[in-house]
Amino acid sequence: MASILTDRRQGLYIDPIIRDLVVENGDLKMDETQQSAVLLSLALEFGSSAANPTGGCKIYTIRKALGIVPELARQYVQEALQGRIDDGRIDDVEVAAEFMGPTILAWEVSYTDKTSEHVVISLPTGAGVP
Repeated sequence: MASILTDRRQGLYIDPIIRDLVVENGDLKMDETQQSAVLLSLALEFGSSAANPTGGCKIYTIRKALGIVPELARQYVQEALQGRIDDGRIDDVEVAAEFMGPTILAWEVSYTDKTSEHVVISLPTGAGVP
């Protein structure tokens, strides 16, 4: 387990569909891409981590807001990923957001990582979405 914590090139793999860690053959699966880190940045509530008080995303506030605006979702996602953009781990970030009914905002984030792999992550938020 110590090697997992000290090897900064790898992180734990988060499955983008089930949004949870993955175990293979009794060991936690590792991820050498930025996908799990991006998912974590988007899923973590802004300011909720003592280790990174300016990390996370404000998208969770949309669940509480009346008059949800897709442009606000785009702004929050961009802010959550800005550190990764600034240090070159990801680039070409695009965020799309639109309503799927009166209370659910569907948003999609696409980016290119430093291996030139194009990654697309789609997540809903709003009433009834965990």
